[in-house]
Amino acid sequence: MFGIADKRNSNIIVPVKTCYMDVLNTDELPRDVFHLITIGSGTIVADVDDKSCHFSGQSVLCLDERRNFRVRAGHATDVKVVSFSPLFLNINMKPELLRKPNYDMLCDIHAFFQLSPFLTDDLNKMSFQICEDTFRKFNAAIDQMEKNLASQPDWYWSCRARSHFIDIINILERVFHNYYLPEPQEDSLYPVKLQTDFREIMVYINNHLNEKVTLSGLFKRFLFNKNKMQSMFHDYLDQSLQEYLNQRRFEEATYYLRFTGLNGDEIADRLSFSGSSYFSRFFVRMCGQSPEEFRRERVKKRMTDMNELHEIEVEGRQFRESLFGS
Repeated sequence: MFGIADKRNSNIIVPVKTCYMDVLNTDELPRDVFHLITIGSGTIVADVDDKSCHFSGQSVLCLDERRNFRVRAGHATDVKVVSFSPLFLNINMKPELLRKPNYDMLCDIHAFFQLSPFLTDDLNKMSFQICEDTFRKFNAAIDQMEKNLASQPDWYWSCRARSHFIDIINILERVFHNYYLPEPQEDSLYPVKLQTDFREIMVYINNHLNEKVTLSGLFKRFLFNKNKMQSMFHDYLDQSLQEYLNQRRFEEATYYLRFTGLNGDEIADRLSFSGSSYFSRFFVRMCGQSPEEFRRERVKKRMTDMNELHEIEVEGRQFRESLFGS
């Protein structure tokens, strides 16, 4: 399937397509859209615009609609591709808006997705290696997207597909901006290996917000001393593990509320809450609003601000035309 109807105007089709390839074939990629490509194994030499680059698994490659991308040599296997318009994330996210000087401000106000790995001109940042756990997370999310796009099992199929893509985009942004922890430093309180291991734990936690995560469980998985882990959470993040989990689950919940129509039960299930009632109490405790109030207020403000922005642009265009002609 390539595209879903805009819920505000069924005559407008928003491009989105998932595709599995045994071997990456760039001739099969749709044109004039963004591409998220996960590469499981193999190595390729490819041209991105006029520059030659090497890509190998396990990695993810992020391309915007401006890029000319062609494989010249080698084989990349176990490939999954999501071809999409940013409008799939939100109908206001037109490509031209993403490149306006004030888009950072809109991201701050409305939590729009920055899509930094896609929009960068730095070839070293639009592709990066990912660990086995993150690779599995991405592929599982893509599989769930594809399932909902293809079968459309109920009224919320498009919201659910979008929510799985939101999971991927949020992880990409965190990796791109190094939101987990600074790179290991020789002059830290902790040895470099310990810092590296703790970074792996942070990545794992963010990949598994839908599961019960405890100090004991992390100790069993990573054989990492629980007391040392608690100390590192406080020293690096000024938080306990539970406080960090609460913060991250709240942040993810706000994205589901802002940009999808998922109900409380589905959000609770996606973020390891025992049910919608518990999730609602948690949300009120975190921000003083119920999930329904938060969603209603944020969507209304976004619509108002985007309408005002559109009016300003129209007035500016009319003013320029009055000075210089159409």
